[in-house]
Amino acid sequence: MLSVTDIPIEIFLDNLLHLLPLNDLLSLQGTNKFFAALCSDETFWKQKLSQDFNFPDETTARTSGWKFIYSLFGHGRMGQPVTTNNVPFPLELKFPGTRIVNLAAAGMSFHALDSDGCIHVWGTLNGTSFALNRDGFSESGKVAAAPLKLQLPASIRSISWGRPFRLASDLLNTRDFTPIQVECGWNFSSALTKSGAVLVWLPFSDPMRTAIETKMGEMDNQGGSGARSTDDGLIEWFDNALVGLTNQGHVLLFDSISDVSRGNWQYLPNFSEASRIGNHPTFSDGELKASENFKITHVSAHFRTFIAYSESVVLIGQTGTKPDSKPKIIPGLQNRSVISVVLGDYHYAAVTATGKLLTWGGYSDGALGLVGTPGGFADEAQRVHAMETRRGTPPHVDSPTEVRFDHHRKRPKDRFCISATASGWHTGALVIDLEASIHITFIAC
Repeated sequence: MLSVTDIPIEIFLDNLLHLLPLNDLLSLQGTNKFFAALCSDETFWKQKLSQDFNFPDETTARTSGWKFIYSLFGHGRMGQPVTTNNVPFPLELKFPGTRIVNLAAAGMSFHALDSDGCIHVWGTLNGTSFALNRDGFSESGKVAAAPLKLQLPASIRSISWGRPFRLASDLLNTRDFTPIQVECGWNFSSALTKSGAVLVWLPFSDPMRTAIETKMGEMDNQGGSGARSTDDGLIEWFDNALVGLTNQGHVLLFDSISDVSRGNWQYLPNFSEASRIGNHPTFSDGELKASENFKITHVSAHFRTFIAYSESVVLIGQTGTKPDSKPKIIPGLQNRSVISVVLGDYHYAAVTATGKLLTWGGYSDGALGLVGTPGGFADEAQRVHAMETRRGTPPHVDSPTEVRFDHHRKRPKDRFCISATASGWHTGALVIDLEASIHITFIAC
């Protein structure tokens, strides 16, 4: 006689378990060893995070711990916004009644995705310009001092922010060219399609530039059209180049976006092959050893730097990298279970599977968030003195250093970093308060 445990595992994981309320799922897990193992399946909890909380997984190299992350999102509340400039330590930014699941940084602004698929924005599209109080947000210099919720026609699944454009093309209506990833840059944006093709659009080059200028002129002549606030696989872009990653862990570089006809995809073996990486002096000449069976799983890029990484290896390259170029390898990032790396212009941040945020690079107006630690101002008095005299900043940080999320507290507080974002001269992190299960977004800028 057949029993319930004779049902194929795929039926449980793909169908039945998704129908159960959370309390019933946890009760089922406690019935016997079979269901204990079944209900702890990493892929199942990864899918459940996406279904229940709209949590994105395409930007992380995390391979385990999805049930733990789900438990953190299961309870939460947000507070009220705080905004300021040149802050070298994390500041708390709260969202009342909203569960934030992802952050994206543009050059001078931040964008947050919540579990309902809504986007909240703050900052400015162009901090070098200005706007009058009566102007709407069609003026790029208009500042949103506190987070504003965008009114969008559809629920959003993931975000990437550079310059905002809606791309419409008959090509995208075909099955093979369905976009699976979009990356937005400062001068161009790109999309990876289901077939593996990469599409690029350049809004500051003709004919797209002329079309945009014409449409903007038409909209400017329409009365009351300025937006105003109300109460209610992988590709990455960097400076005139794209870095790509195949499903076999091979890192590719397209070196000339401004003139696509002259550019081409170049394979980077020193960023891809385990044997070559293992022979890098950082591994071959010291006590640090690279795993023999790893595969690069993610790439990140911004401005003049790109990073290829897995949970055990982090490799850094620059614009101008050639097939025979060797990566820069920072010992403090290797074998650290790094699941995400984000980049600003001159500063960098890595999130580990254990919930730590590590930063290094240039001070960048405080974007490292390291005040009171090696690499930051020694204390608040030194920071204030440097700001008042406009002289002196902390030195460049070569060794990745852990960011504290309990600044100005009387006692240490245990907090877990879910994800991070960076761009320009600022950094943001989505952080969980483990002691009270409170969702917190911290911003350093």
